[in-house]
Amino acid sequence: MNQPHGVTQRPLSDAQREINTADLRVGRRWLRFARTLWLALTLGCLLLFALGIPAYSTQIHGVTCTATNLTTCLTGVLTPGNMAALHHLGLARDVYLA
Repeated sequence: MNQPHGVTQRPLSDAQREINTADLRVGRRWLRFARTLWLALTLGCLLLFALGIPAYSTQIHGVTCTATNLTTCLTGVLTPGNMAALHHLGLARDVYLA
């Protein structure tokens, strides 16, 4: 590799080289453990997400929010005004929720 003129590198002493390599190395067992833990947590989160989709879909299909305070409604639940807007656009509720 070409280095700019005037730049010189000093060789590291043995003690400095040992410190640098010791700090960067992670034991293979710890690395395998960390990867396995990460994989298990990721798969668990994806599984919970996938299992929650049908339940959330069922919950949204069966409810129309009629509360006067819209902050008490579930996220994604259609209000009567939204239903009228969908009907005006010619869209069915099931098409919108899909």
